Amino acid sequence: MSKRKKIVKKKEDDLKKLKNVNGVLSVFNDDEIEIDEKILEKINNLKNKKVKLELVKIKNHIGNPEIKDVNKLSKKLLKKELDKLYDILGRNNIFVHFKNEYDLREKYRFITEEVLEQKIEKLSNIDVSVKFIYEDFHPEKDIIDNEEEE
Repeated sequence: MSKRKKIVKKKEDDLKKLKNVNGVLSVFNDDEIEIDEKILEKINNLKNKKVKLELVKIKNHIGNPEIKDVNKLSKKLLKKELDKLYDILGRNNIFVHFKNEYDLREKYRFITEEVLEQKIEKLSNIDVSVKFIYEDFHPEKDIIDNEEEE
């Protein structure tokens, strides 16, 4: 069977599927079926495309912000630096959550030493958010889950 005939046969089969779903004849008119065909074609094209994903460290993704040594920051300056980081991360749809209360130094350390080193998919044309939960990285510190287990 020639390639052209195979294509025509496939389209005919797809049309039959659209017109007869689970033994029930479709009430769609030909225009609606044509639209459905186009949708199916787009879905099949997406399935066949190979998407190349690039992984990038979060710190590179957000523009390599200056990170100050946590041990050299006063409490006031630490709060200011932490707020700056939350702002930069938020603008890039990256969110860090803590189930329990921790001091500012631990939060800053976690973000700068652990979160910023994580790799994420570089998806420039898709608006996706990424969430990190401290206790997922440090389950031994998850007081809430530990209390529920007891």
